[in-house]
Amino acid sequence: MALVEAVLHRIPFRPIRAEYFERFELRGAFPPLATALEVRLADTRDVEPLVRCRGKSSNFESRFAAGEHCVVAIVDGSIAGYEWFSEKERHVEERFGYAFPIQDDALYAYDAYTSEAFRGRGVWRQVIAGAAGLLKARGRTRLLSHVDFGNDTSMTAHVKVGFRPVGRFVFLDVLGWKTLRQLSGVREGHADDRSARAPRPG
Repeated sequence: MALVEAVLHRIPFRPIRAEYFERFELRGAFPPLATALEVRLADTRDVEPLVRCRGKSSNFESRFAAGEHCVVAIVDGSIAGYEWFSEKERHVEERFGYAFPIQDDALYAYDAYTSEAFRGRGVWRQVIAGAAGLLKARGRTRLLSHVDFGNDTSMTAHVKVGFRPVGRFVFLDVLGWKTLRQLSGVREGHADDRSARAPRPG
């Protein structure tokens, strides 16, 4: 498999792409909120501060317009970190374009970021703590998150906060035909994740 992947990477275009990731779940006990840090829901007035932290305003504007939620942590008046949360019946992952269902008892957490100057200070942990209020307000009981294989730092951080791994997946893109397949774990959702497909490009 390693030899095949090495050969594929030498091809000018990628006829076959495979991305593996782990699904994590958090329910029940969330980390406590620290009184020294402000954590709140963002809104459209926060687009520019979010851009200064990281990102493109068009992405953030379209997410707010689609009803997505963003929890931010504020340090010295500036956004130090954030994470986005989706409650759509079917969420499309922005980087690769695969679609998957979200059950109505869950929020999907994605695109987490902490500014470099504030890393190592527990900012993301407080964002997750703040998400407990969002979860309750939306009538949900758990968070779901996908972490790329090989991102050991993120996997360790998720486990420390209280997430547990619940499934492994692979996303395949073969000449523009995209499919998401579950390799292990309990299958859930409105459709079998093994057949969850994103639309063909074009």
